[in-house]
Amino acid sequence: MVFAPVTAVAAPLACTAFTGVPPFVYSDVSSATVGDTVLSCGGGTPGTPLSVTFDFVLSVPVLSAGTLSDGVNIYTGTLVGNSNVQYNDVSFDHPGASTLDFRQTGTVVDISAVNPSLLTPIEITESISDTANIPIATESDVVLFVVEQAPEPGSLVLFSLGAAMIAALRIKKRMD
Repeated sequence: MVFAPVTAVAAPLACTAFTGVPPFVYSDVSSATVGDTVLSCGGGTPGTPLSVTFDFVLSVPVLSAGTLSDGVNIYTGTLVGNSNVQYNDVSFDHPGASTLDFRQTGTVVDISAVNPSLLTPIEITESISDTANIPIATESDVVLFVVEQAPEPGSLVLFSLGAAMIAALRIKKRMD
């Protein structure tokens, strides 16, 4: 009986994007910082070097690009076009069985043209791609909610009383 050595096959390099709970902002401001995105990468042959460009494309214009960090290196984003933040020459070794996390933070967007309603917030989304064609799970996610300015407490009371009176009048009309 002959036994052949078993060779471990490394899982392919892949990343997953996590945004957490996106912040809420009121629409009466003209700009807002989007929530952080963590890009968690694992797999590949450990120690294999890679240099990649990550693109973060937002659904509204970007005012300030922010940074991308792996905890040791910090990459400054470059604004490409109106809504694309690019992090160039991000160098790292394939993490193998462990993970390597990149945190994208500090991106400021222009929300002056966004018009949410009181009941329907506007979702500001972000999609991520890269030049090395690394599979990225959750490539598009919500990074900010824009909601209509909340009414003043005093006007909310008046609104509630007015709505209650209208409802009462409609009920009375149905009974007549």
